[in-house]
Amino acid sequence: MARLLSLPTAILVNVNIMLGTGIFINSIPLTHAAGALGALAYPLVGLLIFPLIAAFSYLLAYYPGGTFYELGATVNPFWGFLSCWGYFIGKLGSAGVGVHVFVKLMQQFSPALQGYSPLLLDAIIIGIFTLLITFNLKTGRPVQYAFIILKSIPITIALYAALRLFDIHSFTPESVVWEGLPACLPLGVFAFAGFEASCSLSKNIKNSQRNGPLAIMISYGIVLVAVTLFQFGLFGILGMKLATLTSFQEPFSYALAQLFGAGTSLATLLTNLAYIGIASSALGASYGILYSNVWNLQVLADNGHVPYGWFFQKQNAYYAPYTCILVGALVMIGYLAMSHLLVWGAIFSAQQQLIPLQQIAAISSTLAYTISVFAFLKLSFVLKKAPRLLAALSAVSCVILYAATIANAQKFGYFAYAVYGGALLFGILVLFNAKAKASCSDCIAR
Repeated sequence: MARLLSLPTAILVNVNIMLGTGIFINSIPLTHAAGALGALAYPLVGLLIFPLIAAFSYLLAYYPGGTFYELGATVNPFWGFLSCWGYFIGKLGSAGVGVHVFVKLMQQFSPALQGYSPLLLDAIIIGIFTLLITFNLKTGRPVQYAFIILKSIPITIALYAALRLFDIHSFTPESVVWEGLPACLPLGVFAFAGFEASCSLSKNIKNSQRNGPLAIMISYGIVLVAVTLFQFGLFGILGMKLATLTSFQEPFSYALAQLFGAGTSLATLLTNLAYIGIASSALGASYGILYSNVWNLQVLADNGHVPYGWFFQKQNAYYAPYTCILVGALVMIGYLAMSHLLVWGAIFSAQQQLIPLQQIAAISSTLAYTISVFAFLKLSFVLKKAPRLLAALSAVSCVILYAATIANAQKFGYFAYAVYGGALLFGILVLFNAKAKASCSDCIAR
């Protein structure tokens, strides 16, 4: 029997997924887009998706062990497929971001690694992930605590620096860019996306009817406070200078140099600790995403929505769906190769290299949220006790998120959304092919 996740471990998995790279790599784009209002993007997104979080909590309580497929299938099996497939292929973009951030930081630490292609190192890390997850090495609470402790280091350093260096004069009227705030919302969604991991893992959580919703609500609250204070603190230290930096590591170097003097041993030590924390945060989030997400592909195989479903249903002695893990790893490598080609072709700058993957991850989450909200709306009309107002507010949240996606595309480009649309279309064609094969088999059997 597969090992089940306890409530604390499920919370740690969710927090490790949400509190990954977004909190760090968003600091400069948020400031560039909205200035001092960049920090406001997080509570605003938190407010917008709170009805979604409450809806997911309700759905998981009503459908214990419900996955994205099973929630969407309450409306229509096709919508269940679209939700599950769309989330599977899109969320892996977020995992790719984490791997690349880790590799770039390791190259800074080790001159020996600088002679290798980042894409090659990305592929090696993903290969290691594939091996470890094949042995189902994710459910250990000590591993989760280790990642939490390491990623808390840079956050703690940033908040301490903010307490010492915060300057209210950083918040000038010129630094308030209201018109840029809508474009920030998908980046905020990218930082929060992960609370729904309980849907992917719900069948692996002990007492999922109770613990699934609790894992979502508790992890959401923890992350909301952390990301808002982090962004607000960094802007209080640097002001609009934050928008001019070229890498997400620079705020730490600047703040610690101000505190302890540039080049001092203490400043160097703390800067390195911050980088290690960011690297481990990226690694832990990416690992968690890949682990939780591969089960979505197996769910589709279990329901006959991919050709040769028996191949993807296989599990090894450690109860890991190893063929699904391999597919997930290949998709991650494909995304990272695409991001490298975009820089090579001068379509995106090196500083913007990860934005397309963030966009793909955000739109995939929004699609899964929307289809799940349809399921919640249907449930609210079937059950008189279901909160119809919450269902309506959830639907409004989805509309706003799609409007923010359009604003984001206008600022950062439509390329990533076109790639994601192509991946969705490919999945639909695969679905029709699977159904056609099943129909032919039925005809032959008769």
